[in-house]
Amino acid sequence: VQAPDVHDRMSGPLVVRGRFVRPDGNPYKSGELYVNAVLVSTYGVAHWFELRDHGIGLDEAAGDGWYTGGYVFQSRGYVFGDRKMEPDRPGPWYLFVFAQDVNVVTEGTEPFEAAHTIGGFVLTDQLELNFDEPCKLRHDAVIQVV
Repeated sequence: VQAPDVHDRMSGPLVVRGRFVRPDGNPYKSGELYVNAVLVSTYGVAHWFELRDHGIGLDEAAGDGWYTGGYVFQSRGYVFGDRKMEPDRPGPWYLFVFAQDVNVVTEGTEPFEAAHTIGGFVLTDQLELNFDEPCKLRHDAVIQVV
């Protein structure tokens, strides 16, 4: 996962990129993965966004194996429906990027074969499950927003 260490919220979107590889070393591309990210502030605000490899917007080229997305920090408050939203504050923000494979089974595949290929499994390893100690959630980056 690539993200800047420091981001000026007045300079445009925070751009995040990620490349995810198979055990054989070849990257996943285009629609082979569903990738989403969450930015979490130290004051309890979270923002979700998707990363895509489709060559539109922030993504430079379709099918190159780089999943790209971004978030525009809000420097002023705004109204969303009946709620007043506060501006995003400067400070450290924690980034978590989750990639999961998708279902690529064609209709009519035998159940035994489908059970070995159905997607939806998370490929990234932020979550560490334990039975004898607290579970851990590791971030991919800490971004200092100014």
